[in-house]
Amino acid sequence: MSGMIHPQTDRRVCMNSDLIQLLRQPEQSDLPAIMWFWNDRISEEGIERQLRAFAAVGVREVFVHPLWGLELEYLSPRFFELIKHTVAVAGQLGLKYSIYDEYNWPSGAAGGLLLKQEPWTKGKKLVCLNIPLYSGQPFTQSLPGQLVSAQILYGDSLRSIEDVTATLIRQPEGGGVKVRYINRSCSSSVLSLCYSVLEDGLPTTGMWASFSWYETGTVDTLNPQAVRRFIDYTHEQYKKAVGEEFGRTVRSVFTDEVSALLMFDRALGVFPWTDGLPDAFARDHGYSLIPCLYALHSDGTSDQELKIRYDFWKTVTRLFSESFMQQTADWCRDNHLIATGHLSGEETLYWHAFQMGDFYTSSTPLDVPGIDNILSNLYADRPVFGSEAKLAASTAKFNGQSRVMCETFSGSGWDMTMAQMKRIINRLVLWGINDFIFMGAYYSLDGARKHMPLGYPPSHGYNNPLFKHYPLICTYTARLCALSAATRPAGQVLLLLPQTTQYMDAENCGGHDGDWKAATEGLSQSQIEYDIFFEALAPEAVIQDQTILLRGYAYRMLIVPGAEYLDEATARMIESFTAAGGKILYINRIPERVVDSGRKLQLFDRGCPSGDGDFRCVQSGNRFYCTFDRKNEQSQADFSDFLRRTAGGDLRPIRIISPRQGIHVAQRENGQARIYLVANDTNQPQLARLAVRSADPLQLLDPETGLLTALPRDIFQDEQAVEFTLPGYGLRVIVSSPAAADRAAADKRSFSGAGQASDNKPAANWADNSIPADSSQVSVTGSCRFTAIGGNLLPLKLQLAAGQQELFQLFDQGGIAAVVNRLAANGGQTCGMPQEFPGSAGIGFGDRYLAVAQFQADCLVEDLTLKLEYEPNMLVFLDGLLLSAFQPCPSWGVRGAAADIADRAQPGRHTLVLIGRMPDYAAPHSIPTAYLQGSFSVGENDALALPRTLLEPREWNTQGYPYFCGDGVYETDFTVGSGVQELLLQVDTADVAEVFVNGQPVGCAAWQPYIFDLSPAIREGKNLLRLVITSTYANFMDVTKINLIRQGFAEYADNPNQVRCGLLAPVRFLVKARK
Repeated sequence: MSGMIHPQTDRRVCMNSDLIQLLRQPEQSDLPAIMWFWNDRISEEGIERQLRAFAAVGVREVFVHPLWGLELEYLSPRFFELIKHTVAVAGQLGLKYSIYDEYNWPSGAAGGLLLKQEPWTKGKKLVCLNIPLYSGQPFTQSLPGQLVSAQILYGDSLRSIEDVTATLIRQPEGGGVKVRYINRSCSSSVLSLCYSVLEDGLPTTGMWASFSWYETGTVDTLNPQAVRRFIDYTHEQYKKAVGEEFGRTVRSVFTDEVSALLMFDRALGVFPWTDGLPDAFARDHGYSLIPCLYALHSDGTSDQELKIRYDFWKTVTRLFSESFMQQTADWCRDNHLIATGHLSGEETLYWHAFQMGDFYTSSTPLDVPGIDNILSNLYADRPVFGSEAKLAASTAKFNGQSRVMCETFSGSGWDMTMAQMKRIINRLVLWGINDFIFMGAYYSLDGARKHMPLGYPPSHGYNNPLFKHYPLICTYTARLCALSAATRPAGQVLLLLPQTTQYMDAENCGGHDGDWKAATEGLSQSQIEYDIFFEALAPEAVIQDQTILLRGYAYRMLIVPGAEYLDEATARMIESFTAAGGKILYINRIPERVVDSGRKLQLFDRGCPSGDGDFRCVQSGNRFYCTFDRKNEQSQADFSDFLRRTAGGDLRPIRIISPRQGIHVAQRENGQARIYLVANDTNQPQLARLAVRSADPLQLLDPETGLLTALPRDIFQDEQAVEFTLPGYGLRVIVSSPAAADRAAADKRSFSGAGQASDNKPAANWADNSIPADSSQVSVTGSCRFTAIGGNLLPLKLQLAAGQQELFQLFDQGGIAAVVNRLAANGGQTCGMPQEFPGSAGIGFGDRYLAVAQFQADCLVEDLTLKLEYEPNMLVFLDGLLLSAFQPCPSWGVRGAAADIADRAQPGRHTLVLIGRMPDYAAPHSIPTAYLQGSFSVGENDALALPRTLLEPREWNTQGYPYFCGDGVYETDFTVGSGVQELLLQVDTADVAEVFVNGQPVGCAAWQPYIFDLSPAIREGKNLLRLVITSTYANFMDVTKINLIRQGFAEYADNPNQVRCGLLAPVRFLVKARK
């Protein structure tokens, strides 16, 4: 049975030829975009150079994201001059440009300018205090804001409540009020005080740029007039600057991390607030909010308290959605722009009520709803990695939208390979993402911008060695996005988002977030496709037989995780579905109360769940109630097995027979075609055996090559058993369509020729690299010629010299010689670590500093260059002699400079002294990066040694190139005997590999299988193999590892483990003889 009745889509896939066409010619909108971080000094020349680099690799558009480190006033005339130049150049290059509506995030403060000039627009919060009072006890408290309400909750048997807002004694005090109260009752009581105050958390919008005003808070997102002023300060200014390109070069507006309550103000007893909320509440619900505010911070569960909380959050959701989300989206549509972005905190229910009220309601105004997925490579092994994408995917599906956005990769680290990027893309596409924004490309990596907390590496721009190979990942991403945008999730299971329950226990999230994540993990492990059921859609649901019909889609199972409370519309839908015999699964809780009507529910006679271990389950007809501890791995596994059995074959049209781990599937359909995405989430090849419930012929589509092959039909009952090999991080598409029988001609049709390896047989070693026709495999042995393109690298650990004040006194009185003598006398003692200014050093913003580094040369290096991030006011000394012949060399930022020091670096110990000045604005600045580049190898204790030009065919970082990153070239000669018909090359690496034979390019691979067909390029006799391996920046950038603790703070670990770069094992030739 199809889960889709009348899908709405911008593309329709009915025949397999259409699939091939989608993969052959993805639309520009299928390509990934780049979040381009403007985080330094910006110039026209730099803009042009970087835009040309973006266009060269095939991205579709750039979002200019002003970011901390920006040395340009946000929203200034000069800022918009550069924006106009960006739009003009992007248009010439065929790129799209999109507006990011804030400096840093969250959206709403206009970089703090709006709040500074119009303080009335700043958001507020409601702070609720519960103060226990004994009989007769007086109470006095100074409140920093304005008193909103005060209620007495009596502790007598009646548990009565008295509103004392009007009778409380008040006295103005500064910007707040002092309140006094005496408990004149005969019983103990609790005084519930609520006051409103301006948000005082410092968001990233207010800090770490040359212009920053350190304005706390953000715009009042519940106030439409305040939001209108934000639009005036930002959107309208962009319109004045580049409005003539709206709908042409300028494509969309991205709003980021916006929320009803600033996340930096989130705390117990703190709630979203605006001065107009009481009036809005009264209009929505017909009663006054002020005497009822006690219920927000109460653990009471009376009908009245539950209804007050529910009504409060419904009004907050409406105000936030209408005031900010709808108003900004309407502005976009009125100006021919696409509204996109994401909310704050979608990844956990703990944040939902406070940040957005209700995800569906607040995301619906967006044309392209989305999420962010930061620290992606660090979290990719988590079982529910990326599952929040289902929220946006289901929102898009129910609203008839084809695109679901995700900004990803930020904070994944300099060691993230393109294979790992592919893995993350696969996982997110399976969850429903089909509009990717690579997060992000750093305009500059100078200083602290390379690392957390100022930078979230890697960079997806010119300052990443892998970037020139991004056409591979851009094309791959576009093909998957094209396929996804033309289809819809095909699940017949609904997973209820327990929004009402979250409203009732918003402060603590009461365990239902864990139940929610357990459900998503179980569904994923059970290969059950599903959509999110939002309670806001309950009034539209129709029950027909044992099916829920919702906006044209049919569902035959409902899962209710951790829900104690429901609203009336959802309760009636579940009751109707139960009466119709629909399949319902309750997890850990059964809803018993309806909060907006006060009635009690009897949805399940729960009995006593039974089972082995921690997992327990009880069944009543087509209803199930299970309990388990998600933190217990065995219980979670038992739950997943239970889901497989309970769902049955109809709800699992594809199931994995083997392996049980590492394979993920997703089901999508459109028109007559149903497709199954099958991804290998390991870096090793796996033989996937699956059973597909389909009577139609099945074909296997490789999205990388376009190869479409018929799968053998092995039918048992109503399933077809199929098997195929997936390479590491590989993805294949099973196509089920009646048209497949008429498409035999598509068999083996492809749009690129990627060779496949034969069965791996034991390899023979041939010392002379000769390849006779009677062998199956030959491994290259012996040394290869090796070249480090651009020269080897040695980072210099510049650190602050100890005793800064004394050293500057010596320098001012006796020059650099006195400083060098003192450094020599104390052994070059330093303080702190490279890449930071230690707080204990006492150096303030704008102050001078003196940093020192030493290196040892064990030989004469004929080609040696010192490169560093150079400022005109710097003084750089090598062994006491001033270096002044620096030439611009912007390798990764705007300050890069180089000086030839080959004639000064004689064998021996050398001291580099740098005298500079810390930037004069507050930010986590760092000591400039300095390094040596040239013809040398790195020996013991990082000493410069004679260059090694012959390496074993394995990783270069253990053979004298420990810090080298970029292009390393291995060359060797090999001899081809007569009778060799086909020759393949298998390369073992984790990096990007380019292969040349006899000067002719053969191919390039960034992930498995690294197999290249050399046949067209070889000749009988002697041949030259040239293998170019491009590595990440990991071993160079991560000399000092900085790990994220939380946003804005970091921890340091010196000398992290190195990443293996280059070849990981000798290459192998796979030989096929001429018959």
